[in-house]
Amino acid sequence: MPDASNERKTLQDQAARDIIAEELDCNAMVFAGAGAGKTYALVQRMVALVRTGACEVDRMAAITFTRKAAGEMRVRFFQALREAADPSIDPEERGRIDAALDRIDQCFMGTIHSFCGRLIRTRPIEAGLAPGFSEVEGREEARLLRDTWDRFVEQQYQKGDSRLEALRDAGLVPNDLYAFFRDRCQYSDVPLKETDTPKPDFESPVKALKEFLDSDAILYGMPRNPRERDKLMDAVLRAQGFLKNNKVTSDADAAEALAIFENAGRGSSYCVTLKHWLDRGKAKSIRDELFPAFWDQAAAPALRAWREYQYGLAAGFVEDAVNYSARRRLEDGKLTFQDLLLRARDLLRENMSVREHLQSRYRVLFVDEFQDTDPIQAEIIFYLTGQETSERDWRKLTPRPGSLFLVGDAKQSIYRFRRADIAIGRFVRARLLNTGGKVLQLNTSFRSLGALCRWMNGAFAPVFAEDSAPRQAAFEPLLEYRPEGADAYCVRKITIPKLRGNNRAAIAQQDARRIVSFIAQALRGRTTLQGLGNGGDILLKTPASPGDFLILTRTKGQLATYMGALEEAGIPYVGEGGDGLGESEEVQTVLTLLEAVLNPGNPVPFLAFLRGPLAGLSDDMLYAYREAGGIFHWNADSPKGLPEDMARRFCEAKGLLRHAGEVFVTLPPAAALQSVLAESGYLALATAHPDGNAPFRAGNLIRLLALVQGWAAEGYPWGWIVEELRSLVEESSKDVAQMSVEFGRSDVVRVMNVHQAKGLEAPVVFLTDSYDTSYEKDPSHHVSRSDEGAWLSMPIRKQWGSFQRRIVAQPAGWEADQTEEARFAQAEEARLLYVAATRARNLLVVSVYDTSVRGPWTPLRSALANVPELESAPSLDEPERTTPDDGPGHAELLERAGERLHRAKEASYALRSVTGEREEATPAPQRPRKQGRGVKYGRLVHQLFEEAVRGDLPDNVPARVHRMAEAINRGAVDADLPWTEDALTPEDEAMAVLALERFKKAPLWETLQRAHEVYTEVPLAVSEDSGAEGISVVRGVIDLVYRDDAGWHIIDYKTDRADTEEQTVAVRKEYQPQLDAYTAYWRRLTGASVADAKIWLAHGPDG
Repeated sequence: MPDASNERKTLQDQAARDIIAEELDCNAMVFAGAGAGKTYALVQRMVALVRTGACEVDRMAAITFTRKAAGEMRVRFFQALREAADPSIDPEERGRIDAALDRIDQCFMGTIHSFCGRLIRTRPIEAGLAPGFSEVEGREEARLLRDTWDRFVEQQYQKGDSRLEALRDAGLVPNDLYAFFRDRCQYSDVPLKETDTPKPDFESPVKALKEFLDSDAILYGMPRNPRERDKLMDAVLRAQGFLKNNKVTSDADAAEALAIFENAGRGSSYCVTLKHWLDRGKAKSIRDELFPAFWDQAAAPALRAWREYQYGLAAGFVEDAVNYSARRRLEDGKLTFQDLLLRARDLLRENMSVREHLQSRYRVLFVDEFQDTDPIQAEIIFYLTGQETSERDWRKLTPRPGSLFLVGDAKQSIYRFRRADIAIGRFVRARLLNTGGKVLQLNTSFRSLGALCRWMNGAFAPVFAEDSAPRQAAFEPLLEYRPEGADAYCVRKITIPKLRGNNRAAIAQQDARRIVSFIAQALRGRTTLQGLGNGGDILLKTPASPGDFLILTRTKGQLATYMGALEEAGIPYVGEGGDGLGESEEVQTVLTLLEAVLNPGNPVPFLAFLRGPLAGLSDDMLYAYREAGGIFHWNADSPKGLPEDMARRFCEAKGLLRHAGEVFVTLPPAAALQSVLAESGYLALATAHPDGNAPFRAGNLIRLLALVQGWAAEGYPWGWIVEELRSLVEESSKDVAQMSVEFGRSDVVRVMNVHQAKGLEAPVVFLTDSYDTSYEKDPSHHVSRSDEGAWLSMPIRKQWGSFQRRIVAQPAGWEADQTEEARFAQAEEARLLYVAATRARNLLVVSVYDTSVRGPWTPLRSALANVPELESAPSLDEPERTTPDDGPGHAELLERAGERLHRAKEASYALRSVTGEREEATPAPQRPRKQGRGVKYGRLVHQLFEEAVRGDLPDNVPARVHRMAEAINRGAVDADLPWTEDALTPEDEAMAVLALERFKKAPLWETLQRAHEVYTEVPLAVSEDSGAEGISVVRGVIDLVYRDDAGWHIIDYKTDRADTEEQTVAVRKEYQPQLDAYTAYWRRLTGASVADAKIWLAHGPDG
C-alpha cells in the first residue's frame, strides 16, 4: 500500500489495480509480489462492492490463512469503510457504507476451517452430524486417533481377521502401522497408490548373499577384527553374525538379512574405503564387481519386491482403520480440521439444494494467501461459486461472474508440509482464464527500498530459474516504488569463519554475538549506517528502536541461542516458535507442586518442591532437616532444634501445600490453582522476574491456567489434569506453545523462524543460523495431483533405535516418487528464502558460514559476493555505568574480552597464559613445600568448588565427585590434562570431599553468601604490545570473582600442600605474579577497582 507521505507516482501495474477496484463483475486471481499490497487490494475490492451495491456486506465471506490474519483484515476493512464514508460522496453510496459499518460483524472473515464449521452448522443433519458436534485439534486429536486405532485393532483380533496373521508372517505387528495410519488420516481425501506386487522368492537372493560372504575377496581381503571399518565391513560382519546365530526359516528372516546391506548399497562407491582393507585389489573387486552383482542384481530387487508385497498386505488393513476412525469421530461428534473440510466438501458436492442455498447466502468469496490453500478448499470454493449446481466434478464448474476473488503469490507458497499444493493454484488459474476470469499481476513493492528491490531481483531470478512448472513458480521482478536508499546495496553480510567440527550451536553463538552487538550499538545511535541518507532514504533511524529488527532462522533449533543473546544484553524481544509450553520452568514448577499435593505419601515430588523456586530450600537445609529427624511429608511437623530462619522457611513451604490441599477440594481446578499461585506469589514473581524474560514467564502461567480451566470444563479430575501436564512435559510437545503477555508490543526485537514471519516486515531483517541443515530430510510421502487423477505414495516406516525410522513396506515406484518429492521440497526451499529476504524494508543482513558447506541461505552466496560486511560494534569497550564505581555485568565483561580476542586474531600474535607469566616471574628452583596431588586432582577440586558456589551440587556429594573423577580420568572434561599422570583414586575423591567441607566452613563461604555478585571460572583474554615480539594475547581463567561493598575480590584456588607456615609463604609468593596479572587485567577490562586478590589453599591454613 502506498505511503500517504509520498507524492503519487504512476505505477507500472496501475491498470491491474484499476481492474481490481472497478471491474466487479468478473472473477479475478491476483498474483502479488512481496509488499505489493495484495491485502490492501482485496479490502478495496470489498469496499467497492459495498459502495456500488454490487454485494451486501453480509453476503461476502473472506477466507484467510490464519486467525491472526482474519483479525487484521477485519480491522483493515472497518478502517477502509470509515475512510470511504466521505460526507461529500453520493448519498446512496454513503447509505450503503453506513449500513455495512452497522453490520460488519455479519461479514464472515476467518480461516477455511472455521468457515467450513459454519457451513456445516447451517445444515448439520444433511451433513450426517449431530448439531452439537465439536472440533478437536493438536493433542486431543492425537489422543482421539490413537484411541480409535486401538479399538479397531482389538475388534479385528476379536473377529479373527486373517490379515493380522499374514502381517505377522511378514514381520509386521499392528503397532508398526500406527504412524502410517496417523499420517494417512491427514491425506484421507487422496487414494493410496495402487500396489499389487506378488510375494518374491528369496531362494536365489539368499544364495547370492552366502556366496558373497564366502567369496575369497571377503575372506582374505577383509581384516579379521578391523579397527577402522567402512560401511560395507560393518554390513558384512553383521550379516555373518546374523547367519551364524539365526536360521533363515522365513521370508521375513531373509528380508532382514538382505536389508543389512541397504546403507552400504547407497552411493557409487558402495561405501568401500580401500585403505581399510588388507588387499586393495580385492577391495576394488568387491566394490566394482562382487558387491554390485550381489546388491543390484539380487538383493535390492528382492527387497523392493518384498516391501511392495508387505505394503499390499498392510495398506488394506490401514484403510479399513482410517474409515473406522472417521465413522467413530462422526458418531461421537468430534471432528478434526480435516473432517471439517471433507464434510463441508461432501455436503456441497452431494446435496444440490444445500449447495444452492449456500450459494445464495454467500454471493462473493474472497480468499487470501491462495497459494497455500488446502486442495479441498479449492473444491469448496468452486462448489460455492459454480453455476452448474448439479455438477459433482469441481474441475468442470464455471464460477458465476464476480463471485470469486483470489489473491496470493506462488513465489511464497511454503506450506507443502501442511497439504498446500502449488499445482492446485496452477489449475485454478487456468480454469478461471478458460471461464472468462482474469489473472492479474501486482509487482510494485511498497515495502522495500529501491536498491534492495533491485538486489533481490538479481539474486532471486537465477534461483527460481533452477526449476520450473509444475514444481516451481515463475519469477516476477519487484517494481520499485520507495526511494532508492542511502546505500548501493541495502544489504550486508555477516561472515562466520570456519570452526573446527562445524558445530552448529557454536556457529550460531558467534552469529548471535555479532547481531546483538550491532543491535545494541544501533539502539545507542552508534552505527555508521545511521549516518547515511535522510528522509525516506535512511536505512536505520537514529537511535534505532528494538522494533526495527527482525531475526529469522530457517528452523527452530537455534532460536533460543539468539533469544538468549538478546536477553543477556538486556534488549527486549519477543520470540515465537521456540520451546513448547511443557519445556518451560513454570509448567514444571506447577507440576511439581501438584504431584507433591496429590501424592503425599511419595517423598520424591515433595523434595523436588522444596528444592524448587516455590520453596527455594538448599540441599544443606534439607540435609539439616533430615539429620534433625524431619520427615519428608507436607503434613508432618518440623523437627525441633532447627535454626529459627530455617524452621520458618520449612513451615511456609508446608503451609503452601496445605493451602493447596484445601482449595483443591473446595474450589474448581482453575480457581484453586489461581489461588495457590496468588498465595505463593509465583505469578507476581514471574511478572517481575529480572532476567528479561518476564513476559513469557507470566504468559506461560496464564496459558497454563487456561489449559487447566479447559480440561476441568471437560470433566477432568485432578488426577487426569496432572497426567496431561506430565505428558506435556515428557513429550516436549510444541502443539502448545509458550505465550508472552506482551505479544502486542511493537518496541521489541522479533525472533522467529521463516514460516512464522509470513506477512510480517521490519526495517532491518537478519537471516541467521547459516549452518542449519536440519531441514534436509528424506521425503516421507508424495502426493500427485494431475488431470489423470490424484494418489498418495507413502511408505510404512518402523521405529529403529531411538532416533531412526526404517522403511519396512513401500508402494510400487517409491524411489521415483521420493526423488520427485525431493525436487518439490528443493523448489519450496527457494520460495522460503524469497519469503525470508523480502521481509526487509530497508536493510537485509545475511549470515554466511564457510563457502564449502550448505545451509538455508546458500543460494544467495553469489549475489552476496560483493556485498559489504556488516560493521562490528565499535564501542564495546565503552561501558555505560549508572555510577562511577559500578563495573559492568559478567555478560558485558565476557563480550568485551571476546571482542578483543576476535580483533587480535586478525593479525599475527603470540599466545601467553597468565600462569605462564607466573612461571617466568618465579623460577623457584627449590620449593620448601610438599608437592600436591597432581593436575587431575586440581581439576577435580576446581570443578567441585565451581558447582558448589553455583549451587548446582546434588544431595549426594560423594556420588557426584565420583562421576566427576570418572569423567576426568577418561578425558571427557579437559583434553589438555596429562595422560601420563595417574588416574584419580578413591582416596583422591575422599580428599576432594574433605576439601569441600572445609571450604564451606571457611569465612570465605559466608562472605560469598552475602556478596552482591559472584562468578566462577571467568575466562579473560587481553592483547598486549610486547615490543619487538609483536602483539601478544594473554589468556586465563579466574576461579572465583565476587563483589561486595568494598569492590571486586579475586580468588584463585590451589591444591598444593602447605602444612607449615614456611610452605604457605612459599606457595603464596610463587603464585603472587599470577594474582597481580589477574588484578591488572580485571581493572583494565572492567574499569572497576579490585579490593584484593588472594590464593585459597584447599589443603593449607585456608582449608
